[in-house]
Amino acid sequence: MSISESQWPDHGLCLGEFEAKLRTRLSLQEVQVSGTPDQFVVLAVGEVFADMNRVQRQLAVQTALAEYISDGDVCAVAVQAYSPTEWAEVSSPPS
Repeated sequence: MSISESQWPDHGLCLGEFEAKLRTRLSLQEVQVSGTPDQFVVLAVGEVFADMNRVQRQLAVQTALAEYISDGDVCAVAVQAYSPTEWAEVSSPPS
């Protein structure tokens, strides 16, 4: 399954549900979730990450999704988390 599929039928999970939970729980400006239940990727942008290191960012996202991780619905999460300033720098093409 890929990001183009909005639901993982075997698990009854919906990518939009994860995105909504993350957006609400972390007050994110942007969030995208892709992948499969065995390995999925979260791209998150929010002011909450401004004073966090990489490990703290990973833990913040995992904590927001703890109910899915503890249930075993999600096995692995790769997190790409940025503050809005960092995101502006990495997402804009070089001049």
